[in-house]
Amino acid sequence: MDKPWLRKHITTGHGPLCAAYPQDYTSEGDTPSYMPLINNGLEQHTDYTLGGWGGRPVYVSGNHLQDGNDYNKSGTPDSHYTFQRWLIAAQNDWAARADWCVADEFSKANHNPIAWIEGASIRTVSAGEKITLNASGSSDPDNNSLSHHWWQYREAGTATSKIDFKVKTNGKKCTFTIPNEPGKQLHVILEVTDNGIPELKSYKRVIFNIK
Repeated sequence: MDKPWLRKHITTGHGPLCAAYPQDYTSEGDTPSYMPLINNGLEQHTDYTLGGWGGRPVYVSGNHLQDGNDYNKSGTPDSHYTFQRWLIAAQNDWAARADWCVADEFSKANHNPIAWIEGASIRTVSAGEKITLNASGSSDPDNNSLSHHWWQYREAGTATSKIDFKVKTNGKKCTFTIPNEPGKQLHVILEVTDNGIPELKSYKRVIFNIK
């Protein structure tokens, strides 16, 4: 979110409110507190520790929270990566909202897709159970093409096994086996991306409590 990006996507040609956005970077810490309120499907507004655009804080004492560590692309635990893994999606979301400020027709701006998974978002399952998740009901208000990506949010859960997703139907369905980790929790994320400008994402999370 450097100055050239802000000029191109926010402060120039996007109306008086966006033009008033300050160009200086300051470390204030309010943004992570606000980001979970954006309805992107990760449901972080219900529990800050679930992880999402607002980072992934962990309890250290009483109600005191501090940044957790997510494994970055090199496999190193990194507290900054709890935010950085979502940064491009969040920036594009902001740029789209700036476009909404000046679009005089719905069709002149891009809008977030709607991610959908059949069934409950919190499930109790057995170790070794075979799961099929169906996202064929996902849609886009602009009729853009959609891509579907399934991934395990390992840091948000307590299960340590790496899940092998078998994807079919152009990514709309996936199957996998619940690991043999009774008492642990597994978080699976569906990430739906459109092909509009800017490219926008929405998510769905399914939490599996293993018995």
